[in-house]
Amino acid sequence: MADTDRTDAYWVWHFPERKDRSEMATEYDVDGKWMVFSPKEDMASMWERAKAAFDSGLLTGVIGMKASTRKPNPRASSQDDGVIILYSGNSKKMEETLDIGRRIAKVLKYMPRTGVMYWKSDVQTFEGTRATGTTHNHTFALRVEPEFTWQ
Repeated sequence: MADTDRTDAYWVWHFPERKDRSEMATEYDVDGKWMVFSPKEDMASMWERAKAAFDSGLLTGVIGMKASTRKPNPRASSQDDGVIILYSGNSKKMEETLDIGRRIAKVLKYMPRTGVMYWKSDVQTFEGTRATGTTHNHTFALRVEPEFTWQ
């Protein structure tokens, strides 16, 4: 069973060993996260791809990650989709944060259904989600264009 198929917890985590997320956030000046949404049936493969990219150093700027599981979450906007949270970026450093988002999309070959990838601050997380009534739930929106390769 894939760790994202669990139903006993809302999240599975992937951080460097012996590191506390809040300590790392302070050390690396991170106050938010990029969100990668995926249909639940594709979550296991997307999560494995994200962990491998993180462990091999391809996700520069990302300090750690978590992924939603199959446990129904009342804060989720959709019970059909899962999300991978990539802790990275700073609300006061827009270009640097957008560069991290571009890197995430490219490395993970992520193409959001809406064509837009979102970054939100930790403050916005505590304020709520669309499912709990918050209408504006992101700080940065990054248009993701499909990459074409000629063969």
